[in-house]
Amino acid sequence: MEKKTEKKQYRNSKALIDELLKDSEIRIKYEEERIRTEIAYAIRASRLKAGLTQVELAEKIETTQSVIARLESGTD
Repeated sequence: MEKKTEKKQYRNSKALIDELLKDSEIRIKYEEERIRTEIAYAIRASRLKAGLTQVELAEKIETTQSVIARLESGTD
């Protein structure tokens, strides 16, 4: 006796995101996270373009390497 395996129907991710973004609270959180990610990317890209390590950048702006790491990861 063979078991039939049913394939799950997956939704297109864009369609799912579009559906979720109809909710204003979700849309606001999504935009906040998108902006945070863009800022993190810009900080890292600028640092690398300048040829600086996280420690060197931290020293220039009088903070710590861990702050730079958090900024670049988008968690701060």
